[in-house]
Amino acid sequence: MWNTLFEVIEKVLKTRKSKREYTGNAYISEDQVKKLLPLVKCAPMAGGLDSTYISLFDLKDRRNSKIIYKSVFYQEFILKANFAVCFSSDINILKNKYSEPYLSIFSCQNATIQAYNFQLILHSLNIGSCFVGAIRNDILQKHFDFLKKLNTYAIIIL
Repeated sequence: MWNTLFEVIEKVLKTRKSKREYTGNAYISEDQVKKLLPLVKCAPMAGGLDSTYISLFDLKDRRNSKIIYKSVFYQEFILKANFAVCFSSDINILKNKYSEPYLSIFSCQNATIQAYNFQLILHSLNIGSCFVGAIRNDILQKHFDFLKKLNTYAIIIL
């Protein structure tokens, strides 16, 4: 049994690749993405405190597409993708339990592990995605008020 489980896990992890070529045709609907998002909360969290906020952006909306494109240092593949899912963290949720330098580290870890869970979920459904970690929070915060008090640590593009 162990060998079979190991082979399944090994196949999932070794076959997951970042997708940077998109046709503009959605492989998954916005409603389907929304149904998958609660599953990412199965990830471990620092102190059991969920500091992660998940934001779904429809990249067919030209305004969203331009802002996300600019915020990830003009990575061209964004312009043909369908969705961007931002994993942001509210450091204030962790402040009662932790202090710096751990506060920033744990905040980032909470968001990125949930983002990776989402990427593995998508991969298990044969839906390509790309993890983006090079993010300009200043641009996101300028254009989206609800992100002003959050730091975005990962964006999954699909």
